[in-house]
This record gives sequence, structure tokens and C-alpha cells, in this order.
Amino acid sequence: MFRLQHVILAWVALVAMAGTLHAGTVYWQGTISDKWATGGNWSGGSKPGAADNVIVDASATRTNVVLTNSTTIISLVISNATLVFTNWTTKLTTSGNVTIRKNGRITLPSGFSSTQMSNRVHIACVDLTVMQGGTLAVDGKGYSFDTGPGKGDGPGAYAGGGGHGGKGGDGDGYIGGNSHDPTNAPMLPGSGGGSFQSGVPANQGGKGGGAIYVQASGTVTIDGTISANGLNSGWACGGGAVACFGNCGR
Repeated sequence: MFRLQHVILAWVALVAMAGTLHAGTVYWQGTISDKWATGGNWSGGSKPGAADNVIVDASATRTNVVLTNSTTIISLVISNATLVFTNWTTKLTTSGNVTIRKNGRITLPSGFSSTQMSNRVHIACVDLTVMQGGTLAVDGKGYSFDTGPGKGDGPGAYAGGGGHGGKGGDGDGYIGGNSHDPTNAPMLPGSGGGSFQSGVPANQGGKGGGAIYVQASGTVTIDGTISANGLNSGWACGGGAVACFGNCGR
């Protein structure tokens, strides 16, 4: 009986150890392309899954990573590299933490028009930590100039500014864009400012700020930078956007 108990306990310990060892660490290598979903870009030859800790850093061939579809992993640590979210529905879910270290950056593609698929950064995690020198920034990554539900009036030399949670600033004879998102729970990108001449790049309005949505069940610690500002083109500013944090410990 004594020996049988020891055998059973040893078997339980081995099962527990096997479960612990199943979780692995996967490194971004970027040898084929900049696409997260391409297995050959990762150590081990397959894209990371729900049982993997992910590290993205400067050791890779390509340090720009594009995440197009939603994915679930254990944790993410990024430094000296950039992770770009594309598509509005793309969501990074971790059962653990997301850490943005020095020179690590999470962002979006360039501003989009009203007819294109919009983009946002959407992260669901336990703890989010943005360390000193780390960046979660979507400045000017919202609606492009002259577009969006709160676009500034134009074209004109003093066109209207883009709106977002508040109304855009009025220009000289041109009205600022309407507010199109609640200030107490904003979720949408900022609209673009009106242009002086939309067909001339130097005379276009500013792009609105992009959207950041973080659902953290634990703690959000920011020693680096989080920003979602509209851009000032010199003619009319885009509307500022949002960094929204849900279910945060503090």
C-alpha cells in the first residue's frame, strides 16, 4: 500500500510537470516576411498559440511584425521592434501579461478613409506594462484628412478641425467636425481635419488619432508613452482619439 501510494503520487507529479513543460517560448525571427500568421517567421516553424510565451526583439531579420487576425497566447514581451495591428476586429488575447520594453512599439497602419476597413489596437491581458522607452502610440492613425463621421469642413485656407469626443475647432468660414463618440466611454478613431486643397499633399488636413482598447484584468503600469493624438497638418488638425482601459486594477 505504501509503495502504491508513492507510485500514484509520482504519476500525479509527472502529469503536473508535463502540463507545466507544455508551455514554451517562441521567438519572432521574421525570416520570410513581416506577417505574424506565417509559421516560418517563428522559431520552431509555426505561429504561436495559446500555450506559448512570445518574444519579439531586435534579434529578428525583420523587426516589423504585422498582426492581421486575432490570436491567443500566454504572454508577449516586445523590445526594439514594432507590432502593427490591422483590421478593426483584430484582437491580441493573453492569459498572462503584455510588456512593452525599451524601444518596443505597438501601433497601427497609416490613417484610413471612410470607405476602408478601419484599424485599432485591441489587447486583452492580465497586466499591461509599458516600460520607460516603450510606446503604445496611434497618433494620426485614425480617419484620414477630409474623412470620418466628424470630418472638418473644407476645402479652404482655414478649414475646420476634425471632431471626436468633442466638436472640432471652427476655421475661418468653415465649421469644425461634429462630435461622434461619447467622452465617458470613447471607442472610435478621431476624424480628419478639412484640407486647403485635398489633392495637394502639402495642403491636406491633419489625420485623426487612432483607437486603443485595452482590457486588463490586473494592473496597467505606464512608465513609457501611450498616445492617440490627432495630427496638425498646418491647415486643420485631426480629431484626437482614445486610449480606453477596461477592467483595470489601477
